[in-house]
Amino acid sequence: MPHMTQQCMARQLLNQLNEGDFQGATHMKPVVIFRHTATEGPGYLASFLDAHHIPWKLIRIDVGDAVPENYSEFGGLVFMGGPMSVNDDLPWIPKVLKLIQGAVAADVPGVGALPWRATDVKSVRRYDLRSSG
Repeated sequence: MPHMTQQCMARQLLNQLNEGDFQGATHMKPVVIFRHTATEGPGYLASFLDAHHIPWKLIRIDVGDAVPENYSEFGGLVFMGGPMSVNDDLPWIPKVLKLIQGAVAADVPGVGALPWRATDVKSVRRYDLRSSG
C-alpha cells in the first residue's frame, strides 16, 4: 500500500478515535489491523499508532490467523488492501463481513483500504467513510 494511503488511513482512524472516548494507550483496547497479503503490511500505520501510543494487533489473514468473532475486544479496526474482492469465495470473507457489520452497528472506529470499500455490495455501509449521507 502506498505510504500516502497509509498516512490518510492513520489520520482518519486517529480522528475517529478522538471523536470517541479515546483516553490514551493505558485505557484503550488495541486497534486490530487485518493483513490480507504479505505485501500489504501495516508499515507506516504501525509506526503512526506507536508514535501516538495506541496499542495494535496484527491479524495475518494470508497465513491463516483466525478472524476474531467479536469486535468488542478492539478499540478500532483497520483493513489493509489486497488482490481479493469481498465477492470472492474465500472462507474468511463471511467472518470479516460479520465482524464489520457488528462494528459499524456499534460505532467502532475503523478504516479500510480497497477492496474493503466494496463491502457496500454486501450491504455493509462504507466502513472508512461512515457518513450519514
